[in-house]
Formats: sequence, C-alpha cells, structure tokens
Amino acid sequence: MNRISLVGRLTRDPMVFDTGNPYTKTVKYTLAVQSDRKDKDSDTYHTDFLPVTCWGNRALFAEKYLHQGMRIAVSGNLRSSKYTSSDGETKYDLSVIAERQEFADGKPSEDSSAPAEKKKKRVA
Repeated sequence: MNRISLVGRLTRDPMVFDTGNPYTKTVKYTLAVQSDRKDKDSDTYHTDFLPVTCWGNRALFAEKYLHQGMRIAVSGNLRSSKYTSSDGETKYDLSVIAERQEFADGKPSEDSSAPAEKKKKRVA
C-alpha cells in the first residue's frame, strides 16, 4: 500500500501550471516537514523539504487557499519518476501526489486580512 501523511508548512506560495482548462490545472508546492530526530551538529530538528503535486479540484483549492507559511496536513501517495537530463545523466525524482489537503492550524483568526471565503475550513 502506497500511503503517505504529512504535516508541515508551505515554503512558498503554490506554483500554478495552467493548461487553459481550470479542472486540468496542476499545482506544485514544497512542504517543510520537521522530523523527530535532531541534526548531528546542533540541537535543532532535521527538516525535510518534500515536493507535493495536485490536480483538478485539489489544485483549485491549493491555488485559492494555500499560502507561504501555512501549516497544512497532506495525505496521498508517493510517486517516483525517472528521466534523462540534458547532459544525458539518468535522474530520479520523488513527489507526493496529494489526495487530501486541509488546514492543520484550524480556522484563520478573525483579525486576519483574508477575505471571508478564505476563513472557512475546506478539504479538497
């Protein structure tokens, strides 16, 4: 079974790749996920930066509601791909394919400058 669940913060606003049809948009973002182990040379915890990809309604949700610094929970599956770079070298890539995204810190505060529709808890 290929299932992955993560909680972390967006490192920047999601990148939208528009194909002309709103339901075939692709959205990619990077999630900073803190692990439970500390780095060897310091007392800080190790952080992994994991690429996340979503399509369709999940992409529309991410484009509209997700922003840099937000803490979100993502579940989906891990996909690996293999490609040849321009210099002829074989490369491997891993990405989380989001099947579910939700706010991990709950509802944004009322004094936030976000519009009312951004204050609703939504699940895609």
